[in-house]
Amino acid sequence: MDKISVAKKQIIDIHSMWLKVGDGIDDIKDAEYYEWQVKQVLLNYNISQNYDVDGFPFLHKELSKTNQDIDEDYFYDRYDLYLYKLANEKEDSFDLYKFYLKLFWPEFFDMDDEYILIFMEMGIDNSVDFKVNNLH
Repeated sequence: MDKISVAKKQIIDIHSMWLKVGDGIDDIKDAEYYEWQVKQVLLNYNISQNYDVDGFPFLHKELSKTNQDIDEDYFYDRYDLYLYKLANEKEDSFDLYKFYLKLFWPEFFDMDDEYILIFMEMGIDNSVDFKVNNLH
């Protein structure tokens, strides 16, 4: 099985657990946990393809060994931007993200690809970037 098929299977498996989450206020954390798991699948797929954006995450992981400012929060703050940029550049990355959105929220994402990119862009923290010259 190729990498994208494996990732899609993982997303389907997570989705089956996500569907069992209740509608109560206490269930929100469980739903968020499953959505976080999907994000990990998306990230792992892109990293396994050696996709980077301005050296992120590979160069930044190396720099984190000697720079305490590059911690887990640093990476967490940039993952959405990383996925968005790759979805704009790599067809397979976009297709995998679209697969996730349409599986989890078919009523909201049964639309053209351009709208999905707009949705992704709305989730980005505009205060972060990948510039490494600020990290040395």
